[in-house]
Amino acid sequence: MPDCPHVGKSIKEAFSNWWLKCKDERINLGILRTLRNRSDKVTNDRFRKLIPKNDYVENKDRQDPSSVLTLTSKNLTEALNDIGYVCHTIIPEVNKYSAENQRGMYPSPISIAIPSYGWIAFLFFDAKSGSSTLFKARLHSPVDKVTALGKNLKAKEIHCYEGIIFLASDSGPIKVIEFKEGSIYMTSTEKKKKDDLIQLAMTLSVSPAGTVAEITSRLKKYSEAAKHQYLTHTVRNDEIHFWDRATQPSFEAVVCVDSDLIYAAEVIDKSIISLQIEKDGVGVKGMNVQAIVPLQDHLAEGKQHVP
Repeated sequence: MPDCPHVGKSIKEAFSNWWLKCKDERINLGILRTLRNRSDKVTNDRFRKLIPKNDYVENKDRQDPSSVLTLTSKNLTEALNDIGYVCHTIIPEVNKYSAENQRGMYPSPISIAIPSYGWIAFLFFDAKSGSSTLFKARLHSPVDKVTALGKNLKAKEIHCYEGIIFLASDSGPIKVIEFKEGSIYMTSTEKKKKDDLIQLAMTLSVSPAGTVAEITSRLKKYSEAAKHQYLTHTVRNDEIHFWDRATQPSFEAVVCVDSDLIYAAEVIDKSIISLQIEKDGVGVKGMNVQAIVPLQDHLAEGKQHVP
């Protein structure tokens, strides 16, 4: 028979190391430390009586199984039912120091999004240069594997949908960065299964008939032709480009509705527009732009008005 307290310790590790999704919320045992040490006095006193040791939340070798009994006690679970949302620092300053989570490393995160389960992406604004750096980080506790995806970006907000990161600035194009391989750009066709090649060919409107070698050859020719078109028209493949417009629109805010539809605040025409996007394996095309709500002049002046 398994040793129940030690099995409980093994299960506890997932709740302590990861930010697990529970319905529309994220849960982690580290929140108990915030309730115990960084809340109002009444909450601090209440939870310090229920959790007598500060290290019950952490995972340590040969840790006393009594921590599991404490964290699952009836009194503690009943107290947690009375707690609403908790504001918790995911890069803590008081424990578990590492090269990636020291205090003050990212003092000005201005926008954050979740591009995929287990990961976050955030913009770090540098006031001296006036530009932002895009980071990705594993949603561990504490957050780790922090890696820069882009530097010197003119961006103020970040949005994610199906492995693609969309960046918007005060005025300019919508930047796109691939978070999940194959979300934007055609990945290498080598060592792919035939079903994968057929799916890729159908997505790009390339004939999926024939052998693996034939499909691969068609995809390679398609990719070379698309890249040549981008070079001929001097089009960047890291931003949404509108091929049917001589003057490219400029945006200051975006919202991703789904994988193909975006709402955006357009600067030049001063209106809220909808636009569709299409991925061609080399970049992202914008099309079917439609004005939805005009931005009145007094809105730009900061006055409240409902059109």
